[in-house]
Amino acid sequence: MTQSKTLFTVALLTGILSTSVAQTRYLDDVGDQIVVTSNIVYGSNIGIISQTPALEELKMDLYQLAGDDTTTNKPVVIMLHTGSFLPAIANGQPTGDKTDNAVVEMCKRFAKKGYLAVALNYRLGWNPVSTSEDVRRATLIQAAYRGLQDTKTAVRFLRKSAAEDGNPYGVGDKFAIGGYGTGGYLSLAVASLNDYESELLMAKFIDNSGDTPMPYIIPSVLGNFEATDYGMMPADTTGDGVPDINVPLCIPNHVGFSSEVDMVFNAGGALPDISWLDAGEVPIASMQNILDPDAPYAEGNVIVPTTGEFVIIAHGSQIVQETANSYGNNDVFAGMSTTLNDAWYGYGNGAENAAAAGHDDLPGLFGMVTPA
Repeated sequence: MTQSKTLFTVALLTGILSTSVAQTRYLDDVGDQIVVTSNIVYGSNIGIISQTPALEELKMDLYQLAGDDTTTNKPVVIMLHTGSFLPAIANGQPTGDKTDNAVVEMCKRFAKKGYLAVALNYRLGWNPVSTSEDVRRATLIQAAYRGLQDTKTAVRFLRKSAAEDGNPYGVGDKFAIGGYGTGGYLSLAVASLNDYESELLMAKFIDNSGDTPMPYIIPSVLGNFEATDYGMMPADTTGDGVPDINVPLCIPNHVGFSSEVDMVFNAGGALPDISWLDAGEVPIASMQNILDPDAPYAEGNVIVPTTGEFVIIAHGSQIVQETANSYGNNDVFAGMSTTLNDAWYGYGNGAENAAAAGHDDLPGLFGMVTPA
């Protein structure tokens, strides 16, 4: 990791987890008036929310300090909402959009510190009510895959805006991705999902319910990780059992620009499998309720709030941080405090919370202790 990346990671994590007395940009508030630019179209791709594949515009909201439009090297923080990959209300929750209160509040807080904060919408849609565990798991993994593609598309859009469009948003070269719940799953995927053969052809990601085992994710159908190529699904329109057309499920966006980021952080997310995480990947910070009912804090079942049905065994913040730390990916966090001002519950000592959770005080991890 370069020195500039290290400084950016320290500044961002410090901004999340601690308080400083000096008025230093990216660590402290350096203004209080925020300008929001809403519904910027950062790309388009094929969505399935209407049950029929259709082209969707992908939109983001940008938050920055008023009068800060001359700063052209702002580090970017992209915030991903929760919502179980379904629209708000339909998912049984009041959340599921870039305008969720928590996302808006965090974007405002980052913007006040001088970051360019981005609230992102990504494609939604899967089948949580199927009686088949394979269908539930396959369609959820596919929804997460589309969300991963869209997040990477947004990073490339912002880099393209800086390189080719006069940098209207003041984009710098440092990027962080963070998310709540479902958005936390996506941020962790951005950090770790990068090898199809070893990470998506595992037995737990293969559908064995039919005559022929079939991977849940097929890049020729859904497109590559980056959404920089076409994905096509063969379809039979004549009913003779022979596919006669290809239906697009992915179209390329902003080809030639980098999707790389410098760190991710997750609140209440998990990895579908800890083997996705490898040495040399970006630093990860995590925050999670140690008694999270919907995602495991260590290893356990993912239960979708929409239906209460089991989807997959996953690995949560404790195991993510232990593994990232063991690989040296989080060395940049060494010596940083895990104590913060938790004004809501008053349980702000990370070391004590770690003891309550039964693990060491881990750099980059804040396990939240909440009332029963």
